Amino acid sequence: MSLFKVDIVPTEPDPRLVFAPNYGEDIPKLPGMWSWHSLQRRFVTLDSSSNIESVADRSGNGRTLGGVSAAARPAFVDEQINGRGVARFAGLQGLIYQGDHPTGAYTNILVVKPQASTTTGTIFGQTTSSNNNHRSYLDPNTLAFHHQAQNGVLAAGDANANAGVAAADEWHILISSFNGAANTVKAKVDAQAVAVVTKTGLTAINSLTNYYGCGNFPSGVPASGFKGDGAEMIVMSVDLLDPSQAETLAFLAGYFETAFSKTI
Repeated sequence: MSLFKVDIVPTEPDPRLVFAPNYGEDIPKLPGMWSWHSLQRRFVTLDSSSNIESVADRSGNGRTLGGVSAAARPAFVDEQINGRGVARFAGLQGLIYQGDHPTGAYTNILVVKPQASTTTGTIFGQTTSSNNNHRSYLDPNTLAFHHQAQNGVLAAGDANANAGVAAADEWHILISSFNGAANTVKAKVDAQAVAVVTKTGLTAINSLTNYYGCGNFPSGVPASGFKGDGAEMIVMSVDLLDPSQAETLAFLAGYFETAFSKTI
């Protein structure tokens, strides 16, 4: 017979273990995941010039990136960040998806390395007809990261969240979001604080003649002069920077730290 009594007291699980496991190569399909594009070679289709013709959607939702002419395709360069490939944009190249987009709320996540010579323009954009454009862009002089939602036209009705500066020739995780119910536009660079702008009357994205993607865009949507590398793009149909999404954001933080050695 044992002379000792041991009381087992249940404890709450460490959220870092629950939501940030080692998913270096894969992550499950998270609630609200709209599309997921990785520039790893196995997901990329190249043309005869070794430029990117298309990038498969890892989310399983079928939203393949591509849709540009041969002359506008970015180059594929393998083994650039933790053994992963990248799309190399030289100012006039782009990768787009033409079709639907989250309507009431969304989050865009980009893993990019901008060059110092990046010019004003969209690094990630969504658009509808009637100039209802939403875009994330880098300032050409400071590389400050902005996310902008337009109130119908590019004018004083816009909401522009300035998240701070991204250093040239370094890898960054850029996050931008829109929440139509809360009338907020948000932006974030790496582990920096979230920039929030609240403004009523902002135009939500709809699915009429809609595009989203990275780099230069076709006629009629936001132009871009982005120069640099892109390694990953995730689109969510929720405002991931809202406190209600903290668990999902923590889960993705573990993935990005493992895959890219970057913290958010």
